Amino acid sequence: MSGAPTIETARLRLRAPTLEDYEAYAAMWREPQVLRYTLREAPGPEQMWVRFLRNPGFWAYLGFGLFTVEERVSGRFAGQVGFFDSRREIDPSLTGEMEVGWTFASRAQGQGYGREATTALFAWAGERFAGRRAVAIIDPGNEVSLKVAARLGFTQVARTTYHGEVVLLLERTL
Repeated sequence: MSGAPTIETARLRLRAPTLEDYEAYAAMWREPQVLRYTLREAPGPEQMWVRFLRNPGFWAYLGFGLFTVEERVSGRFAGQVGFFDSRREIDPSLTGEMEVGWTFASRAQGQGYGREATTALFAWAGERFAGRRAVAIIDPGNEVSLKVAARLGFTQVARTTYHGEVVLLLERTL
């Protein structure tokens, strides 16, 4: 598989990212509410561009990647959700695992989009990657993401540090 399929839910469309998504993507990753439990600090322009461009490589080489999430009615960018392998320098190692992530622009938060998008994502992944382990790294203070992960069937397997910050490592089988 070289590209992302399109998945539709009642309110959302999960689709392949396009260059037209870049400005909304970059704006989302500059929002303090988004950065609070993730990067902590917005990437600079060069780093932001590289982060955006790495996604087609996930799809081309791994058969999975991050979807752009848009509102079906308005077509507005809401966030991103999907799987990736960033070869993080973390112990225990996640290299070769399907790490899952979901990030939504602050204006799209609190509307159940995370739950809706991740439920559709896992239905899709369960058909294609059955039996593989999915992992998530979540800040212990991020109660909303921990609730989404619990609803998806994730369980905590480790408490570790990543870039000097304490994180929880969760897993589930697809």
